[in-house]
Parts: sequence; structure tokens; C-alpha cells
Amino acid sequence: MAQPAEEELLILNCIIYTEDFAKINADNKRLSVLEWALKFDINSIDNANKPGEISRAEFENIINTIKNNPDVYGNMKISNVDNSQYANESGSQRVSNATITYGNDTIIVYKGTGGDLEWRDNGEGAYSNITDAA
Repeated sequence: MAQPAEEELLILNCIIYTEDFAKINADNKRLSVLEWALKFDINSIDNANKPGEISRAEFENIINTIKNNPDVYGNMKISNVDNSQYANESGSQRVSNATITYGNDTIIVYKGTGGDLEWRDNGEGAYSNITDAA
């Protein structure tokens, strides 16, 4: 099995922004990315709910790419999703990361900056006298 291509990694980076992906481990099943995409409701995306600021049409293209490549995404197993930390003080946004296995490779996917605590952390990390940004 080949290592994942850049496009495949970028797709993983996009789907981690959905609420469905963040809740995937609720039933402790190890779904493949393909199985997740087959269950995903594209109607959950509208102008008010755009995961990662991706439009519905763009996200539909991502889902179709996953479905059209079952040999790749069927072999990507989602083994863990952690969204236990808050990204803002109100608790409405969370930091997410996922562990995905693909053959002998382990892929760690991080959701990008979200919420006021994450932006503050990024800013603090930019200063040379602060050595660790959480």
C-alpha cells in the first residue's frame, strides 16, 4: 500500500471540521473514512453551517472524491477522534484531532485554529520568550 498522497491528506484535513466526524467515536466503532462518507448527510451543510468555511458544493466534491476512491479511503481506518478541549471560553467550539491508520502508516489530523483561546494560543506561541503553545 502506497503512502497517502497530498490530496488525500488535504481531504482528511477538511472532513475533521464536520460535527459528524467529531462525534465518530461515540459508539466506539472503527469506521473507515469511506464508511463515514457514505453515512455523511450533505444536507447538514448550509450557509450557516460551513465546516472549515467550505461551501456545500465544495464539500460535496470532497465526499464524492472519497466515494469514488474506495481502495484508498476504505483502507483509512479512523481509530480515535479527540475533541475534549475547548477552543473558546464559551465552550461552543472544540479543538479536534484524529488518528487514522492506513496500512502501516499512522496519520494524525488536526483541526486548525478555531475560537478565541486558539487564536490567543497562536499569538503567544509567536513570541520567542514563550516556549510552549498548548
